[in-house]
Amino acid sequence: MKYGHIAKLGEVVGANGKGQSVYGHKSKNDNLRHETDLSQVLVHFELEEWEWLRGEDADSQYRADSDLRQYGHAFRLEIDENTERRRALERRLKVYEGSQDFVLFVGPHERRLREAKDVGSFLGDQLLLTTIAKAAKDPFAKDVWEDVYGNKCSL
Repeated sequence: MKYGHIAKLGEVVGANGKGQSVYGHKSKNDNLRHETDLSQVLVHFELEEWEWLRGEDADSQYRADSDLRQYGHAFRLEIDENTERRRALERRLKVYEGSQDFVLFVGPHERRLREAKDVGSFLGDQLLLTTIAKAAKDPFAKDVWEDVYGNKCSL
């Protein structure tokens, strides 16, 4: 297992027509958006010197996009692109049932966060949600995250 350090994979043209660097581990072309969003969030955790693993190095029991460790707690980072149906999202979150870890769910928009809150309500305050835009800007900013009860919080 190797902790940290994001490698540059290449460049893609974003929706705004501008070039954007893609960082991460080996990735298929159809997964570049996911890798780009994950990298934009993980870079903040790297700067804050959190320990993290991703891809094949992450805990195989959960298969999160990234495993993060800080403050003596495990955080499982899930980047969601809204490409799966509700049932698949529910199955994905059920993996964490009975776990003591926090699940950081990052989705593309508020509608998807509401859906994740609904199907993941059994996780209670262990499930923290935010949008990709907010997490990519600064996941440590005040009140970026929200639990299933609607309480705002920060990491």
